[in-house]
Amino acid sequence: MAAVTKLGSEFQVNTTAAGAQDNPAIAALANGGFVIAWESPDASSDGIFAQRYDANGGLDGIEMQINTTTTSQQTMPTIVGLSDGRFAVTWQSTQGTAFWQVITKIFAADGNVTTDELRLDAVANNITNTSPRAAALANGYYAVAFSPIDPSQTGIGVTIVKNDGTIDQSQTFANTFTTSYQRAPAIATLEDGGFVVIWESYNQEAHSSGSYGVFGQRFDNTWSPVGDEFQVNLKESDDQTNADVIGLANGGFLVMWESVHVEDSPGASRGVVGRLYHQYGTSISAEININTTEYGAQDHVRATALPDGGFLVTWESFNQDGSGAGVFGQRFDANGAKLGGEFQVNTTSFSTQSDPEVAVLANGGFVITWESWGQDGDQIGVFAQRYKAQLFGTTDDDTISDDIGANWIDGRSGNDDIHGNGGADVIRAGGGNDRVYGGAKNDIITGGTGLDSLDGEGGNDVIKGQGGADEIDGGAGRDDLDGGKGDDVLKPGAGGDTVRGGGGADNFFFSTSWNKNIVLDYQDGTDKITLSGFNYADKDEALTHFHEIGGVNNNKVGFMDQGTEIIINGADLSDIRKSDIRLDDGLLIM
Repeated sequence: MAAVTKLGSEFQVNTTAAGAQDNPAIAALANGGFVIAWESPDASSDGIFAQRYDANGGLDGIEMQINTTTTSQQTMPTIVGLSDGRFAVTWQSTQGTAFWQVITKIFAADGNVTTDELRLDAVANNITNTSPRAAALANGYYAVAFSPIDPSQTGIGVTIVKNDGTIDQSQTFANTFTTSYQRAPAIATLEDGGFVVIWESYNQEAHSSGSYGVFGQRFDNTWSPVGDEFQVNLKESDDQTNADVIGLANGGFLVMWESVHVEDSPGASRGVVGRLYHQYGTSISAEININTTEYGAQDHVRATALPDGGFLVTWESFNQDGSGAGVFGQRFDANGAKLGGEFQVNTTSFSTQSDPEVAVLANGGFVITWESWGQDGDQIGVFAQRYKAQLFGTTDDDTISDDIGANWIDGRSGNDDIHGNGGADVIRAGGGNDRVYGGAKNDIITGGTGLDSLDGEGGNDVIKGQGGADEIDGGAGRDDLDGGKGDDVLKPGAGGDTVRGGGGADNFFFSTSWNKNIVLDYQDGTDKITLSGFNYADKDEALTHFHEIGGVNNNKVGFMDQGTEIIINGADLSDIRKSDIRLDDGLLIM
């Protein structure tokens, strides 16, 4: 299966098509849905609008205007889903003045306003309060980074907003180096409750001058700076700009940015690179080339962390989809290795599709949104594409626990421990000696080339061992078990299962009160039958409970005792001998 799979078709977000609807932003909501915001003409100039969606991707209410004050310009929205189920929208606004202000507003999950507009920047008449980006904190709080004036030119301000829509921590500066310009911040929440802020800074790099580099500062869960600000980019010639940052499931974070002349291919001008960091702020990778196609320019990078520990990166790429710019993406595992190839997001490629944003949803799927020129019938419109939930392991030994509903899970190589939990999952163990637990729903589980232990647990499961000597337990429910190649142990369970041993010398395991189970391919002289818990004195007593079905040479034998019925295809009664019977369960390790 591909590393990403589209769910349905791309769809138009904006209802109002007159004028330009652009600069989209997206956030996942705690109820499983998502909300997309953008800027669009209103009664004065530009306003901020939004559309909510439910967990199935359906419209949840109608298009709504976010800004209360409509005087002059409202632009550059950023949106964040809060831990208490609400969401906050932040934007920059002139509000009838010549100066930019940073404004925020909180909404309930149903779209009702819960707070008034709140100004976040601390300095009045500051023309450079621009480029806000927000990140959710604990207890419904959130942090907003933006670019105000510092002692030199522009710096990176951070304000903490409480869940009641008031300021908890007034504007502080993330940057220590204040010479010249620090601008275009990005911010991400970390697993320890803190956050990290990233920005571009002019003329600060250690071994270069006259260009922009990427810098950052970590903050702990009391929102105090941790250590010194740090340089992210290793390549220092030419500009490194337009950075983004996301927190990862392992507590670390990923920084991505646009790098000029990072690529060696003829015709390439800009590419997208990234760098992984440990939770303590130390780098754990060199610069990673995100995009594979290098012709033209790749920029406006955005990313989201995925539940399997990996991440999804999206960007705009010029001259790649055959008409202007298009939106592309690449999935990575938890070690930063690419999963599959880069993929095109937009289906409609006429003219330009640009400025992508992405959010992972509560079910593990994700949504990418972008602006598209000429597609909605009038100038620029906002479009989006949903993707299925899929979890991937790495090439190491992984523990994957699916706590987000129905998923497609691939352990890949390594000796993995995979838990499907509550969803109806499709689980592929991959290479290595894996242990898989399906959970309560109807799962499809496939082993791999190693010695796997596959347990369907609850639900009506389909389990295939494939290669290797596997142990397969159907658990509760009416299951379909297939050992595949190798010498397998198959334990149907109490639900009335259908069992295939496949190639190899297999052992079919049965216990009392297991209803009616069917063995489809018993191999006389090769396979074994284990009867556990029946308390037979010896194998001779066990043999008395087998009987012919349909007469001699019909190649079908039955067994019945203590609430358990077995139909065995592939043998006559004379083929079932003491050497074919086991009265212990020592083979099972589950």
